[in-house]
Amino acid sequence: MPGFPPRAASLAAFSAFLVLGSMIFGRPAAAPQPKLKPTARLHGVSTLRPGLQPHVYRTPPPSPKPSAAPKPKPAPVSQPAATTVLAGSASTAPSHPVANWLRSEDGRVSVAVGFYNDATGNAPVPQGEAVLDVAMRMVPYYFDGHNPGVFTALLGEGVGSYLDYWDGGGRTHRFRIVAVRSWNRSAGEPPPVTPLVVAQFQTCRTLDGSVDWIYDAVAA
Repeated sequence: MPGFPPRAASLAAFSAFLVLGSMIFGRPAAAPQPKLKPTARLHGVSTLRPGLQPHVYRTPPPSPKPSAAPKPKPAPVSQPAATTVLAGSASTAPSHPVANWLRSEDGRVSVAVGFYNDATGNAPVPQGEAVLDVAMRMVPYYFDGHNPGVFTALLGEGVGSYLDYWDGGGRTHRFRIVAVRSWNRSAGEPPPVTPLVVAQFQTCRTLDGSVDWIYDAVAA
């Protein structure tokens, strides 16, 4: 055909033949499919070809960090055992020798005790201590002491007061006062106010010693 090169004329004739054939037999010629270029991965999904199931690339989970070893618990600190302090224990604890001693319950009288054995009463009673007068025979325990002196504090005691005596062997004898009376020394040895009296305490009422105070006490 004039104006077309022979090769181009052949391609044009072949294309016309295909179109004519599709019109005769009713089947359209399939249009050539363009080649698709692979696209870039987006967030781990491949889109190489349309119609294919995407393949998801999962990022492996991070490996767990090794846990720190638990710190050892500190050993419990042992507490010292609680010590119970009894109320008044300091005031009741003996603060004196536990032999040959006389002490009132309130602590006002607290004195060493010596011995006196002069039935005539002419020998002087020592100034620095009370004495257990063993020459007296009406009661088992007869105590003498000076006023003013070691028995001045005895004047603050009265009926119902308690006194403790620790003898030479350390044995304790407790007495309770049941009577307080004045006694003239010229009348001799004072008899107890009741047969239950086991101890008497004598001290001067007058400075010349002619009149005494007598305290009668029973065992308590």
